[in-house]
Amino acid sequence: MDKKSVLLITGGVAIALALFISIAVDHPFPDFYTRPAVVGPEAAPHGEGMIEMYASEAIAAEEAAAPAEPEKPQSPYAEAIAAADEETFPKTIAMAADAYAEHTKPIVQFTHAKHVIDYMAGCGACHHNEDGEPLDDLQVGDEAAKCIDCHSKPSEPPKGKDAPDLSPAEALEYHAEALHQNCKNCHVAYNKENNTRAAPTSCTKCHVK
Repeated sequence: MDKKSVLLITGGVAIALALFISIAVDHPFPDFYTRPAVVGPEAAPHGEGMIEMYASEAIAAEEAAAPAEPEKPQSPYAEAIAAADEETFPKTIAMAADAYAEHTKPIVQFTHAKHVIDYMAGCGACHHNEDGEPLDDLQVGDEAAKCIDCHSKPSEPPKGKDAPDLSPAEALEYHAEALHQNCKNCHVAYNKENNTRAAPTSCTKCHVK
């Protein structure tokens, strides 16, 4: 074989090899060595359908390897609340009080069950003794005093330049002040801790028309 023929054959082989590499880079073959062998009806030529099957298997493997979301903790009162009737545990409480001659804002509808079950609020978050200590040992069905029973002045503390200078304890004698402090302070703390504005802190968000 003369030198010219050798050069032609070598050049042809080089061109064919370059084309093969180019095709392989653009259209890589499935990894047949690391996946289970395909048998039965699926053992068809590796066309578009087979590539889609490999892709779905890869997605399923990724989903299986992903860490599961942590299970949401359940309130210890959840079962007792679900079994209780409205008299034993009212699910929603209208925060009205007969001691008021007139309510000047829409009555707040306190979502009692939602706060306990969804927001994991314990009884002591709202119910406390005469010293302000939380009643954490209260159970569903136990008797609990109403706010107005202790914070017995049915109004907000006096305001304006002629208003008396009240101590914190004196201010809490006013029913509206006690409610606002208890609810609003808890909502502000929740929003800060969770970097959110989900818990309402303005008048119109609680006193809904």
